[in-house]
Amino acid sequence: MPRTGRPKTGKVAISGTLRVSPESWESLRKLAESLGMTRSELVERIADKKIPLALENSQAVESMGKSFAS
Repeated sequence: MPRTGRPKTGKVAISGTLRVSPESWESLRKLAESLGMTRSELVERIADKKIPLALENSQAVESMGKSFAS
């Protein structure tokens, strides 16, 4: 079961697992650092759509969903 905690923002957070390659982990660190935040903050802001993704195109997202479903 995921653990919960209180990050700097005071919001309740869940401690989960994210599996990525070492190269991707380092890329996340560098990107987060360049934006003045932690990797956790970066992932949360992406999830909350505060940092937009290039995949926001509905056709691309729909196509991607279909490929994951099969």
